[in-house]
Amino acid sequence: MTDPSFRQAELREEITRADHKNAGNDERQQMRLRLAEIRKIQGDAKKARADVYKKFDDLKSSFSRKTSELRTSRDRAPFKTVKEIDEKIAKLDREVESGRLKLIEEKRLVSEINALKKARRTVETFQTLQEAIEADKAAMDELRKQLDDPESKALSTEYQELQDKLNELSKAKEGEQAERNALLERRNALNAQLDDAFNRRRALQEEHRVAMKEWYKAVQEDRDKKQANIKKQKEAEANARRAAAAAAEREAAEGPAFGDEIAGCKALVTYLQQYTDKSSESASPSNAAADAAPAVPEVAIALKATEQPEAYLLKSKKKDDEEYFIGSAKTKKSGKKAASPGPADSASAKLKLPLGVIERFWQLTVDVPATVGAVPKTIEALLEKQAWYEKESPRVTAENKAKAEAKIAKLAAESTESTSEEKPDATEKDDSGTNSKDEETE
Repeated sequence: MTDPSFRQAELREEITRADHKNAGNDERQQMRLRLAEIRKIQGDAKKARADVYKKFDDLKSSFSRKTSELRTSRDRAPFKTVKEIDEKIAKLDREVESGRLKLIEEKRLVSEINALKKARRTVETFQTLQEAIEADKAAMDELRKQLDDPESKALSTEYQELQDKLNELSKAKEGEQAERNALLERRNALNAQLDDAFNRRRALQEEHRVAMKEWYKAVQEDRDKKQANIKKQKEAEANARRAAAAAAEREAAEGPAFGDEIAGCKALVTYLQQYTDKSSESASPSNAAADAAPAVPEVAIALKATEQPEAYLLKSKKKDDEEYFIGSAKTKKSGKKAASPGPADSASAKLKLPLGVIERFWQLTVDVPATVGAVPKTIEALLEKQAWYEKESPRVTAENKAKAEAKIAKLAAESTESTSEEKPDATEKDDSGTNSKDEETE
């Protein structure tokens, strides 16, 4: 039978020959050098035309910005062309001049015509912006002509052809690599045989270690004494930690149950009462926004300091749109005073709460009031929830105390079991470490 070490040397020589075969590919090396040369030529040409590239990039950035600005302006504008606005103005003028409209309708149409005239001036700017975009596009085309270089294109074509050929050679190399991998697998099999021989040697060394065990007994006795002292110290520290844990368990169990929930119910009731106090009052337009946005009282609710009071604003998007387009509603308000909202409107008004308050409702599993009118019902639900917590608190507190005492008893039992168990003999571990040093010396 051939020695595994000899066969391993033969395989090592075959792997070395395969490595030399793969390394002797001059054609691939020449192609890589040519590719590097082309990249250098293209880089030098790019540096020489850096100013042209910079102008082109600036024009491209300006073209993109103006195009985006024009698109955004057209999307926001109700009319796309001046012709559409002129037709709309002419139509409204004919309605006004017909004399068949009421005075208030005529005023509304006049306001709409004025708004359309303002919009017409905005749409007229679209043409100027479009002309600037066309000018940038023409300048970019001129710069492209300067950047188009036949020699540069030829180099790019040559670079691509060389790269494709190099890829084909790389695929051929993969087959050679597979052959080398097969040799490596054979080498690994031989290594496994050598590992088995080393394991048998280790078994013999283990027998020698057992024979030498008696000599280390005296040394181990001294170590056992030291370990016993350390064990006593660790047991004392463990007992102190268990006593501290037991005290902490008792302290945690003595606290009344549902304390956080009861405090949360009280805090939410206090917070919602400000809406019930104002539900019977009618607000005028001058103080409607102030009544709709009450100040958050300093209660024990987890609110983030960075929250903004946007939820209290009653100004709607619809009202903003009416003011933006200068519609008829604003014209009517100039003639007469707006009516004050009644109690029914105040009760049906949407109630927007901070996120921290809403999360507190979720924690207590109480429905969040959607309107001011729903606040009394929510307060009633919170009071019922608080009463239930207060009723169940003594029972749950007693259960918590019982669980804590059971846990403390379990810890005490575990402590007794761990004390009664003997620490595993460390003789073999220490002897093994010492014997390993002897084996290395041999």
